[in-house]
Amino acid sequence: MCLQQTRCVGARFVASSGKCDMYATYQTKTTAGTRASGDKYYIMEGECDPPNTNQAFIYRRECMLASTIVCSSTKVFLGRNTTVWCIPGPPTWTPAPGECIKTDPIRFKGTHMNSLDSGVSLVGTPNENRFSIYFATASEDYLLKIIVIIDQRIVRRICRVSSVWQNTETNLVSPFPFEMTKTFTMDIISTATEFLCKVNGATLFTYQHLLPRDSVEDIKIFEVNTEKIFLI
Repeated sequence: MCLQQTRCVGARFVASSGKCDMYATYQTKTTAGTRASGDKYYIMEGECDPPNTNQAFIYRRECMLASTIVCSSTKVFLGRNTTVWCIPGPPTWTPAPGECIKTDPIRFKGTHMNSLDSGVSLVGTPNENRFSIYFATASEDYLLKIIVIIDQRIVRRICRVSSVWQNTETNLVSPFPFEMTKTFTMDIISTATEFLCKVNGATLFTYQHLLPRDSVEDIKIFEVNTEKIFLI
């Protein structure tokens, strides 16, 4: 509804509550002359009520997270097709489709990933000095094995082709971002030629594909307290 209003100049979204505020603008002038005193903003009526927190779903509006309900102490939410529009449209939230998966370790099928550029986005907090993420094939080779060692400030990447380990890479494009008990967001995107890894929005590394990218059979995540995972 906001997008359809000519006087609407923006919207504010509060992730913790799911509240949407829409802003309109008007302009005033000083009494002494014609110079404008500047734009004045006021809040229009919001079009999104808070999400239903009684349901164990991730709620989203225009690609922004609204609310997280943990599936259980031993499961985490794996979301798919997570763009759910609130405006324009009915003033209600829609749960993002997905499922609850086990967290010991977190494991799901790589076949969920698309053949085109796609990947995994996770929000988590390290609960050990090191944690790992594996992209494995059906033959137990690895397209990519990521090992993060926090006290050494190292992010190792390696793959295994026909049971032979390849050279390890550790160079980083941006500073080492991980700390114990500090929550991070990691996006691992599989492009036509390489894996692209971003942490908190900054590119951390790339890793060239040495195996067909559609051969991912299993994705495993170890030693991370994970709040949510989305297939992107």
